[in-house]
Amino acid sequence: MTSSILGNNVSGGTSEGCVWADYDKDGFLDIYIARNSGTDWLLHNNGDGTFTRAATNVGILPDNQNSYTAAWG
Repeated sequence: MTSSILGNNVSGGTSEGCVWADYDKDGFLDIYIARNSGTDWLLHNNGDGTFTRAATNVGILPDNQNSYTAAWG
């Protein structure tokens, strides 16, 4: 299955867990996806039905390790 985030295809790998939260306190729920292959994704909700993949400067390190779940704290 391939999804589109602002015109960029998002495919490959699998995911078993995700969590919704408003990490930047802009009033829109963002999503963190724990991926079984490659780096996990944090998708910023643009408030118009689209999402943008957040840059690595928000603290998500590219470790290429398997992730199976996520939680906000």
